[in-house]
Parts: sequence; structure tokens; C-alpha cells
Amino acid sequence: MNAANPDIAFLQLGPEKVVVGEGPFKGVSEAPKSGNAFYWNDFQLSGSTPWKIPARVTFVSNLDKFIKATTPKIEWSPVDRAPFSTAFRTLTKAFANGAKLEKMVPVVTERGKRIAGDLRSLASAALGHSGTKAQAYGRWDSRGGVIGATPESLLNLSDGVLQTMALAGTAPPADRDQFACDPKQIREHALVIDGIRASLGGQVEQADRGILELNGLLHFITRLRKKLSGPIDLNTLIRQLHPTPAVGFLPRSDKVGAIHERIRQQLSPPSTFAAPFGWWDKGTFQAVVTIRQLSWTGDNVFLPAGCGLIRESDLDSEWSELALKRSVVKQLLSLQA
Repeated sequence: MNAANPDIAFLQLGPEKVVVGEGPFKGVSEAPKSGNAFYWNDFQLSGSTPWKIPARVTFVSNLDKFIKATTPKIEWSPVDRAPFSTAFRTLTKAFANGAKLEKMVPVVTERGKRIAGDLRSLASAALGHSGTKAQAYGRWDSRGGVIGATPESLLNLSDGVLQTMALAGTAPPADRDQFACDPKQIREHALVIDGIRASLGGQVEQADRGILELNGLLHFITRLRKKLSGPIDLNTLIRQLHPTPAVGFLPRSDKVGAIHERIRQQLSPPSTFAAPFGWWDKGTFQAVVTIRQLSWTGDNVFLPAGCGLIRESDLDSEWSELALKRSVVKQLLSLQA
């Protein structure tokens, strides 16, 4: 790591192609009309200058030039089930009492302390395990950072064509046959598709539903595409899509949004989790949903995971899914579980 410049952001754009930005970053409110910029914000999109113009940009195949650090050791604390159980009961009542709630994603966070090594070194592991089905991403400064490898794209925009995806429904690979025809998983995925289509409006092309297998997890995946016309405001487009029902809630009403915000406050996930993170360059933009991540502030480490709850959800099954997802992230980042 360049000790003189601790501010780094990176995003994997494709196999063997990673864009790295070095700070200081200049925050602006809109994507620059010329040049390039990273985009990052918190989950609530509360930042007023989410477009970050780097002092220097480099395209590389790996991060060896930027990371000269030792593998970290983290001491993890047990995860308390009680807050999630309370949230689950709250949402179960909301599903039943006429709140018109269809889906919501609570997030449970495993917490730990760094006791040795450098957390920034995890970026190489994220890139090494991402392959062609996920995108490694990360950013850090002297106060903290976030690193991950996500299978979920929020949007790709090029030549007026927007591409996105519905990614919902989760199971271990051993359960593939059961997963492929599980009514609960299929309905959860269909709700995400419906929510994204409603957010986009107009004519949306939809591919067939498939199964994505990646790093010890199965997900249903459906790709969506829309031809845009007229001027495109990226901030508006991001707010249109984020949060999709895969990481947020459905329907996207003020009443349901207020329930979601209360649940987030009760569970206190990192603000970076499932937030948009992207790269703008020469009129093209791609942004990912920052799941499968580890974040830190100082020596405090956070490993969040979410699960999609619908009316048919079972408490024990969802708790097991959360544990599975956290275990996958630890493997992804070459951390000992």
C-alpha cells in the first residue's frame, strides 16, 4: 500500500480488468459531463456528493501494485439471534395485518475486532475469488473501508440501453433440485422482478429465469433490459432502481419504507451494505449492489448479510440462510470461519 496515499477505490469491470482510483477524491453532486468518476453512497442515498472524481486512475489486472499488506486476523463475536427474531415477528405481523407488505430484507451483522494484519489485503482475495460471475469492489481511507465481491448488478448503461437483474432466492448447491421448484423461492424472486419492472416502467425486456451458482450459493437470476429515450439523469435513475426488492422492500410506499427504516435502526447494519457502487466513464456507467462484503472502522469489523422475508418465510430457515451467507463471505475473503 502506498502509505502516502491511503485513499483507494476499485471496481472489477471484467475478467482481468480492474479500475483503480487514487485519492484525494473530489465529491460532486452529478456525474461529470467529461472524464470519469466513481459513484458511492450509503444505503439511504443520503450523501449529496456521491460522484467521486479520483486524482489518478489506473486500469490493472490485479491489485498487487496497490496492496503491500499482511493478511488480517479477526476475533469474531457470537451473533445474537434475539434482535432478528424480534424483527421477524414484527414483519410476520405486518404481512398479516393489512400493511400491504409483500417483501422485506432485514440485515444481520456479525461483528469482530482486527487483532493483527491489514484488512486492505482482503481486496486481493475478493478479486481472486470473483471469477466471471461476480465483481470485486472496494474503497478505503485512513478511517476505514469496505471490500467485497458481489454477484448483483444494479445497472449497466451504455448507448442508451439499461441492463439490470433480479437476483433473489437462495440455497446451498446441494439443494439445487429442490430449490429449482420451491414455490416460496420462486415467488420471492418473482416479487423482485415485478418490483424492478414497476420501477423502470414502460417496455422492459425480460430473459428467462435461470440459476446462478457462485461461491457456495445458488440464486435465481433474471436479466432485464430497457431502451431509454431522451436525456438521462443518472441520479434519478439510481433512485428509481435502488433499493430493489432484492435488498429493500416491496411495495415501495412511504408506509412500508417506514417499517423498513425501523427494522434497519433496530438491527444497525453498516450503512455501506447493499448500497450502489459504480464507475462512470465516457458516457457508460455500471453500478453494483454491494452485498457479500466486509467493512471496518478502525479495528471494528462488520460482516452483514440479508435475507428476503415474505409471508411464507420460516424463522429457522432464514436464520440458517444468514449464517450460510456470512460463511461464504469469509471463504470468499480467505478468512477463517
